[in-house]
Amino acid sequence: MAEPFANGWPGDAREDESKRSIKSRLRNLLSESDYPLPSSNQSFRRQFQTVSNTSPHQELAPVFLGHARLYVLADKYDVRELKNLVLHKFCNTLKLFTLWESRIADVVELVRFVYDNTPPSYQHEAGAASQSEANTDQPVNISGGSSSNGQGSNHKEKKWDGLRKLVTCLVVSKLEMVAETRVFLDLLHDGGEFVKDFWAVLLAN
Repeated sequence: MAEPFANGWPGDAREDESKRSIKSRLRNLLSESDYPLPSSNQSFRRQFQTVSNTSPHQELAPVFLGHARLYVLADKYDVRELKNLVLHKFCNTLKLFTLWESRIADVVELVRFVYDNTPPSYQHEAGAASQSEANTDQPVNISGGSSSNGQGSNHKEKKWDGLRKLVTCLVVSKLEMVAETRVFLDLLHDGGEFVKDFWAVLLAN
């Protein structure tokens, strides 16, 4: 006669399944992100094909920071079409690249640059954003979905810079790899806006 609970307590399987589901959601957070190509650039779609890295010896920082610097420049002069284009191309690049442990510092360098050079998140009245703000700074809930919940005009929404959101989703999607590395722990230790956004995304998923 088989021993009862020989394979563990009944709740163990459900707990393991829940953990796998959470890990899967985190890993897919970046792949499910979508920054559409601006309509004015549709005719150039073929020119925006991205190429992935193929070796741990390839530095990621120059490519990542190139995208980020162009976004910061577009933000400085409020060129929304360019900001949206950068987000589209950068998001596609991040979806394709392979992260090796030796290149985790490049990701942390990107996060530091982005949070040092982009506007902080803030709360505003629901429905106050204009259509022209789509893609880059639209009001969203922290997990990336729609933030409308019908609570009325007094409801506050988080307005989150598009590039900050993208790099935070990148880090969370790679959390299993980066979590215990010294460079990432140093980033968390430094505190600031990134840490608040990071924990908000993590808890929402």
